Amino acid sequence: MNILAIDCSSARGEVACLRDEEVVATAGVAASRNGAAALFAALEEARTRADWPDWSEVDLFAAGRGPGRYSGMRVALTAAQHLALPGHKPVRAIDSGRAMAAEWAATSSAVNELWILGDARRDRVWRGRFACKQGAADAVDTWSLLTVPECVQQLNQLTADNVTWVISSEWDRLQPLIDSHDETATAAWRRVSATPSAEWVGRLAACDEVAAVPSVAPVPLYLHPPVEPRLKEKGSGV
Repeated sequence: MNILAIDCSSARGEVACLRDEEVVATAGVAASRNGAAALFAALEEARTRADWPDWSEVDLFAAGRGPGRYSGMRVALTAAQHLALPGHKPVRAIDSGRAMAAEWAATSSAVNELWILGDARRDRVWRGRFACKQGAADAVDTWSLLTVPECVQQLNQLTADNVTWVISSEWDRLQPLIDSHDETATAAWRRVSATPSAEWVGRLAACDEVAAVPSVAPVPLYLHPPVEPRLKEKGSGV
């Protein structure tokens, strides 16, 4: 199975061409105001490296749907659907955070739990929790939107005997927010800087396709206070 995977949910966008689970070509998406042009340049670069004459060689298209940068998620999902349309090929939207968790769980046996954390602005963060066992990461709950004090409180409840890694591509913004509420919040968890991998978006898409797991809608998973029901119920005015 030939797979084209795209992830542009973070500042570091990437395209990967896979044959089953083997990566045959990758290309980075250059930072640009014209995200679509930069992405299609990367797509052509990766296709050429993979030695695919055209996109009809692809059996499955996959794109990271976030959480993360809305413009990047949108252009990645749109590009995947655009390229899949002529051949009526399947398109799978994969949570970028799930791809991050899967990669780290597969490459380290020392982690029991993973948090995927991002800046939701307005003194809030989005978070996903994954339990790790035998090289796999399973979601503990749905994606959550937390205030920074709520996030710090939960970080302080983590214990050193149950190793938790907190992974983000946005520590330059998140760490000052966390420190402003509690400078001791880093005692029982490990901070990891990472970005979603197009390779793992493709791997997960292939696994889900083979297992006939129903695909989620190809729309951005954008966690932002105005669209978070829990905050509305609290009368936050958003």
